[in-house]
Amino acid sequence: MLRKIASIILAVLMLLPSTVLFTYAYEPDFQTITFEGGEALRFPEDVPTVPAEKKEASVPGRRLLKSISPADTPYTFYSQLTSDVQREIYNEVVAAHGGLDAVTNDSSSAAAEIIITKDDGSWDFTDQAGLDALAQNAFNCIVPALSAVGEDRPEFFWIGAYGANFSYKQRGNKFQGVLTLKIELNTEAYANWGVIRNYYNSLLDSVASFKVTGNNRYQKVKSIHDTICSMVEYDPNYNNSNMNPTAHEPVSVFNSPFLAVCEGYAEAFKLICDREAIPCITIVGLGNGGGHKWNYVKMDDGNWYGMDVTWDDQSYTFYDYFLAGSSSLDAYFGNNTFSGSHQPTGQAYDSDFSLTYPTLSTVSYVSALPNLNTKSTFDAVNGFMYISKNATLNSQFASSSDYTISYSGNTTGGSVTINNTNSGTKKYTVVRWGDVNADNAVNRNGDYNKMKNVVSGTDSLADGSANFRAADFDGDGAVDAFDMYYMDMYLNGNIDR
Repeated sequence: MLRKIASIILAVLMLLPSTVLFTYAYEPDFQTITFEGGEALRFPEDVPTVPAEKKEASVPGRRLLKSISPADTPYTFYSQLTSDVQREIYNEVVAAHGGLDAVTNDSSSAAAEIIITKDDGSWDFTDQAGLDALAQNAFNCIVPALSAVGEDRPEFFWIGAYGANFSYKQRGNKFQGVLTLKIELNTEAYANWGVIRNYYNSLLDSVASFKVTGNNRYQKVKSIHDTICSMVEYDPNYNNSNMNPTAHEPVSVFNSPFLAVCEGYAEAFKLICDREAIPCITIVGLGNGGGHKWNYVKMDDGNWYGMDVTWDDQSYTFYDYFLAGSSSLDAYFGNNTFSGSHQPTGQAYDSDFSLTYPTLSTVSYVSALPNLNTKSTFDAVNGFMYISKNATLNSQFASSSDYTISYSGNTTGGSVTINNTNSGTKKYTVVRWGDVNADNAVNRNGDYNKMKNVVSGTDSLADGSANFRAADFDGDGAVDAFDMYYMDMYLNGNIDR
């Protein structure tokens, strides 16, 4: 009898695990929730009108960096995300390289699916109401996360349209929510993910090989600004996707036909600044009332300044929107303030979520506008103005109603005093590249020989002086054989300043 009872108990115990599994495998009948999603906003331009005599027919109008000083501290939109779910989505999208690593077939044009779960128990649920609540919270977090990814990481240029669903899987004696984020492909521009991958790799190569010159932040920022203006034109057919469907993306700046709109300009500019460890962000909003995108740049004084490469790229390279303050006036586009023509909204998607931006400096980085296509550059922190060997000093500034300029001397060691109604009076010491002996001529007999004597130790230049800076071509704080090499190239016309 005892043996019979033991056999029955053993049989029950053997059946119990499969009974439990059977119960959990078939008991739930939860509904997977689908979210149709949305699409990133595109920005057609309200391009400012340039004076008729200067207008051409073809022109219509991270890697997070280590902070070493306030001027070098980057601004990331990731830091604005307010929930673990938002940050989880952001991190998973970045880890998947914007969906590229989630694609198993490059010839496919289907949406890339990024699977996101939370193993800390916060996505566990036991009934349909729990699943519904988790799904709604996850869906609400997608736009903030994608907005931050898109602005922090413009190299993921294809991220725009998206969809999502929220399902579940078994987790012990409960169930765990699973978000599937679907990054849609713009097939008008890119036939499949293989094309995207080729553009992506090409973009990284282009950014890595982009030539930036200059010895200080202003000179480097100006180099990036001027080079982009020289290599790309504003696309007059931006609203016709069949003409140039990549115009809204940074790849348009680096690939034929080299036609872009504001998004392409601004995102390419940020990518180069990121490479140079210059804090830079993209701004979405309204430009003269129309959808627009531009940049803010943090300069070496720790302040943020406005930068609109798109509007500066006209029949000439303008500087009306170059390191501008909110109250600084443009010279060629109607004498408007930067904040009057550029109004940030922070809405990268058609939703209520808005990105937050740093406060823009009231005044511009330099208290006067450089003239068209000028070679002059500035170190506003230390108070120096650099001009090229053949420059006429009084032609280096654009005239404007908000400042007056006076000059003392016209070459290395001279000075320029600018009285600006917004920023007050500022004085800059002049440095004419190569004019080491400050005689208003750049030649071998005087300046090159002076440098040779400094290098040999038979002569000297006061560290940090205008004369020293005129000789320190590579900006490394020493006058040496490398600078003599650059001086030789400069005299021969092989490099420019």
